[in-house]
Amino acid sequence: MPRKTLFIVACIFIGLLFSALCTAQERKEEWKNPMFDFNQIKTVAVRLSLDKSICPDEIEQRKLNDLIKNQVLKAANTRLRLISNEQFETAIEKYSGLNLNQLRVDDVKQYEAAMREWAPLITDAFLNVDIKQWGYTKVFVPESTYTYTDYVTNYITVPYYDPHGNLLYRTQPIQVPVERTQTIPAHYDSVAHAGAQFSLITAKGRQKVWMLLDLRDAGGSKEPIEMTGRIVTRAMERLREVTKKDR
Repeated sequence: MPRKTLFIVACIFIGLLFSALCTAQERKEEWKNPMFDFNQIKTVAVRLSLDKSICPDEIEQRKLNDLIKNQVLKAANTRLRLISNEQFETAIEKYSGLNLNQLRVDDVKQYEAAMREWAPLITDAFLNVDIKQWGYTKVFVPESTYTYTDYVTNYITVPYYDPHGNLLYRTQPIQVPVERTQTIPAHYDSVAHAGAQFSLITAKGRQKVWMLLDLRDAGGSKEPIEMTGRIVTRAMERLREVTKKDR
């Protein structure tokens, strides 16, 4: 096999390998209970679940919290009302007279019992937003070589005759193709990761009726917060569609 072909094959293989490494974890799944009447869902309390081992940086944690507040809670439509977990618990405390924060610390079982009792009076369902992956990893890219065609300018002397029949010479430029070889040193590339699972669970009976999982990986200049924003946008579009009132 000619050297040029070998170079091209090697570059294609390395490119495919890096692409596979970057996209190996990408996954998009969606499920809904076909027997459930989504018309009964009008108020949804949003709860964010964020494992600090996935996102240990406090600044990044605040970014995620702000993202959920700005994009999820504002995704309501004329029929679907979305409230934060803080709004949900404040409403329970208002009607029950309980201090949920204190109860959560002192007696978890009583706290859970209070939630089961009062939750259906405040909301129809919970939207649990569980961050599954976040951050960056480094992928090693081995040295690669490829060839390309460049063009250089050369000058040649061309004979010609003037109107009087005299032989003259003139110099003119020509473009000459030159094959060149370029080597890309071995290096590390950053791969950004973002992913979340959205679960819609009824307040009464705690039945999961809809779930969307979206895991994404991307190289280049992609950032996890931007990728998460696109994930949330897609999830909210699907939630509105799923809970849309039947005609």
